[in-house]
Amino acid sequence: MEIFKITAKINKPVEEVFQYVTAPRNFPKWKKDVWISGKQFGQMAPGCRMVQTVYLLTPRKFMMHVTGYEKNRYFKFEALKGYVLLPGWSFLFELYEGETLLTVTSEMNTCGDEVKGLLYPSGLYWHWKTFFKLLSKELSLDYKKDVEIIAFMELGFTDPINSID
Repeated sequence: MEIFKITAKINKPVEEVFQYVTAPRNFPKWKKDVWISGKQFGQMAPGCRMVQTVYLLTPRKFMMHVTGYEKNRYFKFEALKGYVLLPGWSFLFELYEGETLLTVTSEMNTCGDEVKGLLYPSGLYWHWKTFFKLLSKELSLDYKKDVEIIAFMELGFTDPINSID
């Protein structure tokens, strides 16, 4: 079940954005709900595991598994064991007029037809707008000029993004 999808245009080459976003050590710098991104087990590829401490009411540790990876194109990771509170995250990197289109999709893990927990904040647009601001800072970009959110869709909402800003 898809929770949301957000696309931003980033004024940097795909390779540079991909390299930064997929490095677990960088998660706490731009994704503010990740407190600690633990050591990576193996090289970044399908099957790679990493430990993340994420703030969900209280700090919780999750073993995250990379379930999709194509260098400079696609990256997906999700919590696969235990009570799954976290959605799976996929990141699609596309070249667009010399810049990067980054589409982030969040999908809830399901078991059959049953959703396995959904503890997620409201206002995901504002949540991810902040993440993109932090990412632009880390990539030495001016958020207002060099990062543009061009599409956003949240489960249950169909308002265009320009009505949210």
